[in-house]
Amino acid sequence: MSVLIPLLLACNGPETTVSAGKPDIALSAPSLDFGEVVLGRQSTITVYVENSGIGDLTVELIELDGTTSADFTLMTESTLIVGPSDIGEISVRYVPDVEGQDYGRLRILSDDADDPEVELDLSAFGVEPLLDVDPSTLWFGHVGIGDTREMMVELSARGSGALKLKAFSFLNGEDAVYSVEVPDWMELPYAMESGQSVELPVRYTPIDEAAWEGELIIETNDPTTPEFTVTLLGNTKDDPTKNSEPVVQITDPDWGDYYLEGDSITVTASVYDQEDTPELLFCMLRADLIPVGSGSPNSDGMISILAEEIGAGDISMTMTCFDTENGEGSDSVEVSIFDPIEPLKYTITGGSTLFDYWSVDDDVTIYVNGSAVFSDSNHQQDNHPPTEFDATIGDTIRIVAEDYNYCMRSLDPLFLHFGAGYSQDLNAAYCQSACVDDECYDGSFEWASGAYYDEEFTIVIP
Repeated sequence: MSVLIPLLLACNGPETTVSAGKPDIALSAPSLDFGEVVLGRQSTITVYVENSGIGDLTVELIELDGTTSADFTLMTESTLIVGPSDIGEISVRYVPDVEGQDYGRLRILSDDADDPEVELDLSAFGVEPLLDVDPSTLWFGHVGIGDTREMMVELSARGSGALKLKAFSFLNGEDAVYSVEVPDWMELPYAMESGQSVELPVRYTPIDEAAWEGELIIETNDPTTPEFTVTLLGNTKDDPTKNSEPVVQITDPDWGDYYLEGDSITVTASVYDQEDTPELLFCMLRADLIPVGSGSPNSDGMISILAEEIGAGDISMTMTCFDTENGEGSDSVEVSIFDPIEPLKYTITGGSTLFDYWSVDDDVTIYVNGSAVFSDSNHQQDNHPPTEFDATIGDTIRIVAEDYNYCMRSLDPLFLHFGAGYSQDLNAAYCQSACVDDECYDGSFEWASGAYYDEEFTIVIP
């Protein structure tokens, strides 16, 4: 406090009384706490500076010190004069740009002899409350005049901070047929913590036979969508809420294709969705249950995904595509992947399939790397089923045919198969006969028993 002291001045002039005033600073709050503030929104707090002294209070400097977050801004002049028993104002604004805690300090320098420097701590928390609405479209179907159909819409809070439900409204007079029931306990604005959900009944009571297309507007403090629109459809013909799932068809590889371990596998599929354009779909490729790649189709609905480092075995390659409403469609194809250093199952047949028989006149022996895997030595013409054996790429197949019965030597063309997808030609057809009635009669041919065919082949498939 300051007091007025009368002074008697002895001088050549008349007596004069001089008073000296002493200012006294007082603040309305010891700190400024902005609490939660939504990203991009602003909150301003004013602190009052009171002069409870007698003389004028001169505030020489008002500033935010160097430790203060840039989201705080001083909204008043940097100097201030407050008369005795008067009040001045200092305002600080907070506008968060990211989620999280912010701090600062307001520094005030004045000519108060007792408190020349006063500091106030600042605190605030940036939040981003978000609203989820399910469903975003309510289709009431056909309702008779005066009848009422009720459907539920679920509102869920996510993100950070409290989500505030501010208001519900309808556009263009649609409240004549549509209404939303706000429970008595939900006093607007209603704050919802992240993770909390509420259900609101929406009612449709048509006043005529016309189709009513309406919009329920939900106003919140969601910074991304402050007004969310729920589409309302009554007495309309089609149900737009029914989602058609994507249609997926793998075009390559074929079912049963074979690969060697270490080979890359490109899976190509055609994708179609009734509601979404192909680019809006998201597709994932799995080898059995393991994700091996993802992507979106092009504008023609085609997608190719490269899968690498797939282990050996019979593998189901599944392409699954999701639309914007989480509807999914898929297609699968099974392929076989082999370790190239391990023996693989091969088949020799007499044609282009795994099931073609083959004939020889008279005997034949098939060797793989010098070891016989098939032998026919009954000295007569025979028709043989497909012959299976284990081998690896690079192994040598030797085919030796012998003849003991007058008058023909013959061997069908043979083919080496690896699964259903790969084949390798072996020998060409061989037929010579000394008998006039045979199709392959050769007048210059002189029959003699013994080996007539002996050739080697190197396995190059798959």
